[in-house]
Amino acid sequence: MSIHSNKLESSNSTISFDNSTRIFTLGAGAGYYVFINGTKYNIVSNLTATITNTKGQWYIYMSLSGGVP
Repeated sequence: MSIHSNKLESSNSTISFDNSTRIFTLGAGAGYYVFINGTKYNIVSNLTATITNTKGQWYIYMSLSGGVP
């Protein structure tokens, strides 16, 4: 699977992490798109990931559930 995204404009999207809830958010802002296996998906809502309360280094993987953002 290959994933490519268009250029993200910093004024259109945000990245944040809330220490109290441990929620990482990739804000869609005005929206953007990604290509997955040649199919274009428009991202118009925030993508979030919650991490557990465990010390250490974390890697965050964002996916499109059900193939539809």
